[in-house]
Amino acid sequence: MVIDGAFEKPHPDNRFGGALPKNPWFGTSLYAPPAEIITITKPSSLRGEKILCRIGASNCGLRESQKPWKRVRKNFTIKVLNDDTTRIYDLNGGNIYFILEEPLSKPETFIVSGGIKSPDFILGKTNSNKWKN
Repeated sequence: MVIDGAFEKPHPDNRFGGALPKNPWFGTSLYAPPAEIITITKPSSLRGEKILCRIGASNCGLRESQKPWKRVRKNFTIKVLNDDTTRIYDLNGGNIYFILEEPLSKPETFIVSGGIKSPDFILGKTNSNKWKN
């Protein structure tokens, strides 16, 4: 899985404040099945770099005041890729993303095991009827 992690960090005086994410998410086009362990091997060139893996795109978490809950409290998982190889899972499953603290100077190859290829829709390239099926 090659990630082109080039991005421009927002200026500290950005007038949008907290409205924009500080660090972009880089999609992997992979989906983590519910409760299945995903194994990620980080390139050795990125040792010491803060990189997060996230399973699930939703930020919808339930608060104590919303009890009784009718689903799991949090439907995403985030884990720092501290080691050369990291294992992560989420009870609900979801798309797999990398979140970078700093831009990458060149595309880097991560090895992601256990994920399933997500169906990608590319406007102008993908046949919408075929994609829906």
